[in-house]
Amino acid sequence: MVDGIGSIEVSDEVIRSIINVCSSEVPGIAGVSEETFMNGAFKMLRSTEFPKGIRITDDEETSGKKVDVSVQIEFGVAIPAVACEFQKKVKNQVERIAGISVSEVNIHVDGVQASVETPTGPRVVTPPETFGAGQSAEDEDEAEIASETQD
Repeated sequence: MVDGIGSIEVSDEVIRSIINVCSSEVPGIAGVSEETFMNGAFKMLRSTEFPKGIRITDDEETSGKKVDVSVQIEFGVAIPAVACEFQKKVKNQVERIAGISVSEVNIHVDGVQASVETPTGPRVVTPPETFGAGQSAEDEDEAEIASETQD
């Protein structure tokens, strides 16, 4: 950015910080994924995949930035809705705070995290009551009522 006095530059680290804060403000986002340096470097050398986390690149066509964010989603939420909300939040906040145009925000969901409230073990299901062969609970209730009225 340039004003009448000089230039203003915002580093990619500032944009990463903004994105990390946004991830904590969107319900359903468990967090931005992190990757070790060695694993990330290996992926960059061996494939077109980018390392987990946040990648910011210059968009030559729009003079803005392209953002790729790899996230973990909380178990049980609608992934498309949460990802869309996160996209909007990242774009709006980066443009508002840093004054940098964001041409695209790509969200990569690479995992699901269960929260403390999420049951992760086997669920306990109460088995249905068993009755005599071919007899239902209603039949037993009717038989009980009939025997009481006969007495």
